[in-house]
Amino acid sequence: MKRAMIVPVLSFCIGLLTVGAHATVDWQSSQTIQIGKKLLDIAVTPDGRWTFALTPDGDVLIYSAAGKLEDTLHVGGGFDGIACSANGDRIYLSNRAAGRLQIVEIEFVKEIDTTGSPFLGPPGAPVTIVVFSEFQ
Repeated sequence: MKRAMIVPVLSFCIGLLTVGAHATVDWQSSQTIQIGKKLLDIAVTPDGRWTFALTPDGDVLIYSAAGKLEDTLHVGGGFDGIACSANGDRIYLSNRAAGRLQIVEIEFVKEIDTTGSPFLGPPGAPVTIVVFSEFQ
């Protein structure tokens, strides 16, 4: 007799949970980027810093968070999907039909204005800055 009472009460409780499950979502468009080309796929870093757009021409367009086109990489045709690593230093291009995945490593080069700064060596020599974050 106690079991017969549990089932209707449980059904009533589940019914109460689903009745209020409908929600209203407020939204607004925060930014529109006019690319001017057809797109196959896009990938965005989790922090939103970089957006990678794959075109049918085999170009990867790299946009900053501000929506500015920073660079274009020509990776060749045949790709139909793109993904990126968490910090945007790698992109993964896929061709699902051919079962192919290509990994492209990216290094963002930043220009540093050294006008008027003292220097030793040739003025156009490349400079690599290394950041050590773990000291023991």
